[in-house]
Amino acid sequence: MASTVATQDDLAPAEDARAGVAPIRVAHVLHTFGMGGAERIAALLANYADRESFRPIIVCLGENRAEGRWELADDVAVVELRKSSGNDARVVFRLARVLREHEVDVVHSNNWGTLLETSLARRRAGVAHHVHVEHGAELADLRLGFVKRKLRGMAMRWAFRRLDALVSVCDGVTQRLCQRYGVPAERVLRVANGVETPEGATDPTHRARIRDELGVGPETCLVGSVGRLAPVKDFRTAIDAVARLVRQGRDLALLLVGDGPERAALGERAETAGIADRVHLVGEQGRVGPWLAAMDLYVNSSLSEGMSLSILEGMSAGLPLVVTGVGESASLLGGDGCGGLVVPPGSPDESAAAIARLVGDASLRGRMGRIAQARFERCYTIREMVCRYEGLYRGLLSAKPCAISGTRNA
Repeated sequence: MASTVATQDDLAPAEDARAGVAPIRVAHVLHTFGMGGAERIAALLANYADRESFRPIIVCLGENRAEGRWELADDVAVVELRKSSGNDARVVFRLARVLREHEVDVVHSNNWGTLLETSLARRRAGVAHHVHVEHGAELADLRLGFVKRKLRGMAMRWAFRRLDALVSVCDGVTQRLCQRYGVPAERVLRVANGVETPEGATDPTHRARIRDELGVGPETCLVGSVGRLAPVKDFRTAIDAVARLVRQGRDLALLLVGDGPERAALGERAETAGIADRVHLVGEQGRVGPWLAAMDLYVNSSLSEGMSLSILEGMSAGLPLVVTGVGESASLLGGDGCGGLVVPPGSPDESAAAIARLVGDASLRGRMGRIAQARFERCYTIREMVCRYEGLYRGLLSAKPCAISGTRNA
């Protein structure tokens, strides 16, 4: 079941005559403000908002953990509500107070962790419009017990009926909303994520410098990935795949940019596989562009994804990719064999075969990298995403119904 794709023309009124009209105040609500994909999208929407028409703020129900990680514009306030762990009814009242004080016109919540609280607070504060976005299921969500899943489903269905707009970032998320929660497909808008091309991602001087720092020779094929070192990303499979190829005599190395609870275990995995000198765990980096520039191909070994921002960054850098067939990953590339190769999750053998195919064929790497980069520029830029959300906000406040196109965004 494909979701409905919202284009800028579909969502925005034909004319946006805002002379003399106060800017639309939008509150982006997050569970915490840290390093996740939803948090990054909120930061991008706030930074790139048209300041003549919009005034964004970010509200985190829990803690603000983004200091020094996201470069927010100076005029974007971040409000921290410090929600207690578990259920905390008091956060609804605190959120309502913030929405009133900032005279919010549209509240934009993200994922289950903010939906119910925002729905209740919005009504208490008298906020006119509520947009909710589902970015994708975390592995922990997929492992919920029967009772918790049932209760969550009831709460989500209750809140969904009270939304002004329900948005998913990809068809896989839309299917989950329709199948698990009974949401009619025509009620779900699809607005694809967008990212910036990381600074320095195509700069050859960064490529030479980073590889020299790592001790990776110019002829070595450097396989890389950027992401949180967490079980759901399954970087153990990437290490196992590279180990198989090294044992076959292939000249390649693996670069993992990011940090997380799996870091020590991944180092041990590389040691056990006998390739510790070829696996580079460089931790979290403020600028990922130079690290992308050093790579020859990009891998995503996730067990679960919505719409991966790191895959989009790899595409923007013109890298060919090997991705697991979960979430929207395959469709981002245009399918298997277009911008890269698609493999089953949790399969070191098939991952190794796909990597070997690209390692052994420079012309294929170049062709797939060009396709990936062209798809990014056509469909997944930050400006495209911002225009669609701003068109949605304008459409809600204009009190004009949105005409939604069924055309796919790819």
